[in-house]
Amino acid sequence: MKIIILLVLLTVSGRACASEESFAIWRNLEVTTHSVSRAGPIRVKATSGEAEIERFEIIAFGRPYSLSEGELKEISKFPLHSLSITHEAGYQITGGYSVHFKFRRVYYDQERKLRDEVAVITVTQDQGLKPVVIREKSK
Repeated sequence: MKIIILLVLLTVSGRACASEESFAIWRNLEVTTHSVSRAGPIRVKATSGEAEIERFEIIAFGRPYSLSEGELKEISKFPLHSLSITHEAGYQITGGYSVHFKFRRVYYDQERKLRDEVAVITVTQDQGLKPVVIREKSK
């Protein structure tokens, strides 16, 4: 009896319609934060072309920083819309007060294994711009 009721409900309910949603790809990005502790206001300007990020400029601690061509190529795997900005007191040995610019991407690799990667760009008060770090996000 339950099976008959289920079949009737499925038949009467009709079809569900849905469309696939896609992200609009950002061409450029400009962010200015409120003043952050010792870093002051943080500014980011980025521009992307068809396949890569062409420009990524930062102002933190009152000083400008730009990524090299190689670093731009590394972060080009990540979408601009995934950018987040964080800051922390840090440690003297690692450069002191730090501002982090993080990108994230989630994808399936060639073996169909789900990957969740983060690219981190760090600027410290004492040591300035650090190399880009790309790592697998811990689960």
